[in-house]
Amino acid sequence: MTFVDLKRFADAGQYFEKSYHLAKEIGDVHLQANVKLNRSRLYLEINDLMLVNVLCHQALTVFRKLGDHLGESDVFRYMGILYTRRKNWQKAQLYLKDSLDMAQKYQSPLNEAESYLEFAHFYRAKEDKEQTVRQYKQAEKLFKKINLNFKAEQVSKELSEFNPH
Repeated sequence: MTFVDLKRFADAGQYFEKSYHLAKEIGDVHLQANVKLNRSRLYLEINDLMLVNVLCHQALTVFRKLGDHLGESDVFRYMGILYTRRKNWQKAQLYLKDSLDMAQKYQSPLNEAESYLEFAHFYRAKEDKEQTVRQYKQAEKLFKKINLNFKAEQVSKELSEFNPH
């Protein structure tokens, strides 16, 4: 994930591959699903949306079998990002709502904050200024609540770049 953040995509791909093989070697199915989901972030960055879709569905199948509701919430958030990129507003909104609903139901303020942030990106892409600002503020508030101040600052910065007044 660090290499994805650094835009070193080839390195990221190699480490995801190593991670997946190690998880498979030790028989950790949950970790394999997490690697696939995290790898989909790499493919979002390089805009390979078809592979994002495949990896998300593979991870979702495992999370559902294992009863990992927060894993499902993560997958729905990534699917929301995917459909936002495709400008399929209806599907994007449904996936993001499912992600947010699950985060709230299973009391995960981190997943909830991340879902609000992706909703802000969704509304930003739709050019809905009022909803964009509302979602950014919700995300920022939750990141502060769970003491992820660096994330709250990133959200605040995005919000100020979007809404400079």
